[in-house]
Parts: sequence; C-alpha cells; structure tokens
Amino acid sequence: LEYETFSSIFSIKANSQENYMKNLLEKKNKDSMHAYYNRNKISNIYSTITYFINTFGPIIVLLLSLLFIPEGELNIGTFIFIFTLSSIYFQNFSSIFNTFNTLGTLKNNMIKINDITEQKDTDVYSGEERLETIKSIEFKNVFFSYPGQKNYTLKDLSFKISSNEKVGLAGPTGCGKSTILGLIIGIYKPTKGDIYINGINISDINIDEYKQKIGFVPQEPFVYNKSIKDNIIMNRDLEEEMINKSLESSNLVQELTNMPLGLETIISEGGTNISGGQKQRIIIARSIVHNPELLIFDEATSSLDNQTETIITENLKNMTQTQIIVAHRLSTIKDCNKIIFLINGEIEDSGSYYDLVSNNKKFEEFSK
Repeated sequence: LEYETFSSIFSIKANSQENYMKNLLEKKNKDSMHAYYNRNKISNIYSTITYFINTFGPIIVLLLSLLFIPEGELNIGTFIFIFTLSSIYFQNFSSIFNTFNTLGTLKNNMIKINDITEQKDTDVYSGEERLETIKSIEFKNVFFSYPGQKNYTLKDLSFKISSNEKVGLAGPTGCGKSTILGLIIGIYKPTKGDIYINGINISDINIDEYKQKIGFVPQEPFVYNKSIKDNIIMNRDLEEEMINKSLESSNLVQELTNMPLGLETIISEGGTNISGGQKQRIIIARSIVHNPELLIFDEATSSLDNQTETIITENLKNMTQTQIIVAHRLSTIKDCNKIIFLINGEIEDSGSYYDLVSNNKKFEEFSK
C-alpha cells in the first residue's frame, strides 16, 4: 500500500484523495505496529530466557560438579575444563533456540509466499499442436464473462484476421477491446464459442510456442530495475542488428544518444528515471525485437506526443507482420485494412475507416 501510494501521489493529489489515503495508511501503520509489538515481545522473552541459560547454566553445572564429584578428584584443571565445556554447550543451546525462533518467523513468511507461488493456473490451455506460422485467427460465436460476473463482456463475436492484415479495434471505453486481445493471446478462455488459429482450435495448440510468435504492448508498460538493453531483450538470444533495428522502429536511437551509458543505462525501480513515453517505446522495442509474426498493440502510443506517435506509426505501417491495434486516437488505425467497431461487447460494424465513417452513424459520431 505504501509503495502504491507514493508511486501514485500525483493522481491522489489531482483527485483530492489525500485524506482518504491518509486514513488508509494510518490504519495500515497501526496494524503493522501491533504486529511489530507482538513480535518483539516474543523475541524479548526468548532473549531473556537464553540470556539466563547462557549466564547461569555453566554456574549451575559447576555447583553440581562440586556436589557429585568426589572431593579428591576435583582440581583447578578439571574445574576450568568443566566450566569451558559447559559454556560452549549452553552457547550452542542458545543458538539452537534462536534458530527455532528464526524458523518460526520464516515459516510465517513462507506460508504467505507459498499462497502465491503454489497457486495453480486454472483453465490453462494444454494443447500440443505446434504451429510453424500464424496464418489466420478466427472467432466463432465467442462469448466471454469474467469470473464472478453474470453479464457477458463479449457477446457472440465472429470475425477472421488473415496473415499480414492490419486490423484495428475501436469502440468506447469498456466495450471489450482489451478482452479480445487477452483471448487472442491465450490469457483468457472463451466462456462460449471457439477461437481458431490456422483453423485449429486454440485449446489444441501449444500455447507457449504460440505466444513466442507474438509481440504484445500493453496499455500500462512495465519496466524492470535493469538496463534498457536487458529490458528489451528479456534474456533472449538476439543479434545486435535486431536490437538496433527495434531501437530505430521505436524511435529510441536519439534518446539513447543523450544518455551517457546508452543501452546500459539502468532503469530505476518503477522506472522513475525515465518518462512515460520512453517506457512505452522501450516496451514497443521489446515487442518487435524478436521479429514476431503477430504484433498486438493495446493503446501502445497513448503516452507519446503527436510527432513521436506519427513516426512510430509510420515505422509500424512499413512492417509486414499481422497487426492488431487498439488505439485511443483513431488516426493510428485509419490506414488499417479493417476496423472492427465494438459497442457493449458486440460487433456493431466492420470495414475500412472510410467505409465506416461514410456508412455508420455511430462510428461517425465516435470518430469526432
């Protein structure tokens, strides 16, 4: 909560939510302080017990030695030996005591971690059919609803995207554009209906290999606390020429020239040392660097200025891969071969931009 609050402090202030977030933080702080108090109380009890054992344990052993060892057999050497040996023993006993205390703390932490790491994916595709290339994507009477929701987010969608086609998804906020992308990528499964890749049901194909043929740019790009180069290649074995080409296409070359370390510039945690536009361009470079067969852009240029967006749009237009584009600026998808216009999770119409503007009043209103 603290990290999220400070990361979004601009939005909090802009929306006058300071008091609300302050109350949440104070409650979180009180809960944390209570847990800290209980933990330290137990820790202090352990420390007190081990201190007394370490201090008085050897003395007790010496007193017992005086009582049970015959008087003639106890000398200074034996006395020192017993004291030294018992001190070492009780110190080790204290270490064991502290180890159990540490293990108890680790156990509580691991329970929380295991809840996440051991959570099994539900309804994951497990097909084995391998695809050499992506020739077509087809939706047939697809319905989709999110878990816990009664109403369908998408209703009876049927359309086909062919190889090398550039397709735009347009419609008002909440009409299901990003959900369609999730279904195409294989993150979601249709509630009803079928999705076919090259005429093969998506549930029958090897989904991991299929995803490797896709380049995806999400709405909210996330960068890691690594170098710009690491953020682009993402541990993939790529040639330098491919990296340079992706930098040119995403209009990052000039930006890197102005950075002393260039590609080796380390991005800070949360990407606070780069702009939103630079983040988006790094993610665009990441999505195209491996020359994927299918490019999917979910409002990929929303943080860019008009000039930069125009340059990148022109660069993407020259690429031959199949492209599926969601854009808040219709100028980005004007030149698509086909635009699928959605309203309330249903396909209202589809066609070229100019056909829709000329023949569909709702699209004409939407495009203004």
